[in-house]
Amino acid sequence: MMSESSNESSSKELSSLQCLKCNKCGATFYPNQDGTMHFRWSTGAPGKLEDLASLVCQPYGNDECQNPERFTYNANADSWQKRREFIDRQKIEGWPD
Repeated sequence: MMSESSNESSSKELSSLQCLKCNKCGATFYPNQDGTMHFRWSTGAPGKLEDLASLVCQPYGNDECQNPERFTYNANADSWQKRREFIDRQKIEGWPD
């Protein structure tokens, strides 16, 4: 059984975990135990910070943007160009049945 002081300490740790909601795109950012952040799209689906940065923050973001990766370039991140290339390949190869 947990002692009162241990229980109070856990409550303080949980209350110190603050999530951030982006006013620009609606994404919600949650802190990880190691000090980094993860996020969920406005739909609630989990996502990658670098994909959000490439698809939304870099082309459309402003000072309201909460993404810590918004100024970081990542060649492996999803992008509108990669999505366009995928669609173009599907047009050439034919859409799967």
